[in-house]
Amino acid sequence: MLFRRDALARFVYGFAKSNRENLRRDELLAFRMLADEMLKLGEAGIGAALANGTITDVVCDG
Repeated sequence: MLFRRDALARFVYGFAKSNRENLRRDELLAFRMLADEMLKLGEAGIGAALANGTITDVVCDG
């Protein structure tokens, strides 16, 4: 998960713990930088990224 705000969560990468134990340090740093940029976008920026296909909305009803 990148970040969670109120009822929304932004997921960017998931893996089964049976496949790998953790992220490498360089991956963790890259995801932290991505989280900083995503947080700066706000809802309008997120909407634009969804509209142009940069990110994809995944809906979970569970």
